[in-house]
Amino acid sequence: MKLGGQVATTAGDCTHFVAEKFQRTGNMLAVMAAGKPVVTVTWLESCAQASCFLEEKRFTLEDEKKEKELGFSMVSTLSAARHKPLLQGIRVFITPQTNPKPEVVAGFVKAAGGQACLLLTNLEFFFSLEYLESELR
Repeated sequence: MKLGGQVATTAGDCTHFVAEKFQRTGNMLAVMAAGKPVVTVTWLESCAQASCFLEEKRFTLEDEKKEKELGFSMVSTLSAARHKPLLQGIRVFITPQTNPKPEVVAGFVKAAGGQACLLLTNLEFFFSLEYLESELR
């Protein structure tokens, strides 16, 4: 029986992210920043067996090795992002030399509730900093 789910092509369009291990891809980071469920394939298989979508918590991806290596907890990160977007109310200035590409970083920032400010030049960044410093005085 089909449940009516669809495969999304972008993190912004998905409701759930299915993976077998943690990988630092743009889509996975954007989904985590948005607090969307990151689940294993077992969730899909269990939903198919039950003929309905199941609660995700039991199926949250946990990759102990990567979580320890990178110093984070998937469960805690998703919980925090659901409670309050990680960059809510924060303006992030992105310079042209940013790696990954500025458009990719802007996607993370927006997914986390922040405001992405793409700068055309480093000089523009310098003047933005001067403006911010004058506003804070």
